[in-house]
Amino acid sequence: MPQKVSRWVACVILCMGVLSELYAYRVSAVVFGPIAQLEKSIERIRMILFDASLDEEGRKVRLNQSLRDLFDFREMSKLALEKYWKINASRQDEFTEAFAGFLERLYFTHLDKIKDAKIDYLSEETGILQSAVKIEMATRNSLYELDIFMHQINGTWKIYDIDFGGIHLVHNYGQQFMRILKNKSFDELLQMIQEKKNK
Repeated sequence: MPQKVSRWVACVILCMGVLSELYAYRVSAVVFGPIAQLEKSIERIRMILFDASLDEEGRKVRLNQSLRDLFDFREMSKLALEKYWKINASRQDEFTEAFAGFLERLYFTHLDKIKDAKIDYLSEETGILQSAVKIEMATRNSLYELDIFMHQINGTWKIYDIDFGGIHLVHNYGQQFMRILKNKSFDELLQMIQEKKNK
């Protein structure tokens, strides 16, 4: 009997140890909440923009990496393509890369506004794996209010859509893609995105 009890106690202790390790991993994996993650990422981007030691190419490489850490371009591509995402399953990586490059180029055209903008984080509505963060961005001449939609991937919050004055970034491009795909092939859409990306 004592031997059975000791085995049971050992089993309980072992299970408690495993659970505590899992809990510790969960806590360490999710260090930043959505707003904190957003602040951290934007601050990193600003540091790159103000880093005088970087040449143009080096700055671009660093910014691209920071944007890919912040945005879930694959999810954005999936949402924008709707049914065509599954239909073109073998081309998903190719489309994601092209769409990500296009959005990065779009971001670069607004760097001056972002560089000197004052950002206030107004609110956060967070569920288990998704969050909506409302921010106010003041530039030299304008004031913008944005809703930033994020979800959690491997303990990190990433942006998958932005609502700018009632216009959802992904939905807006999705509508354009749907109109194009009514009359053109997927290859033609991909080529159009590639051309815009490389301009």
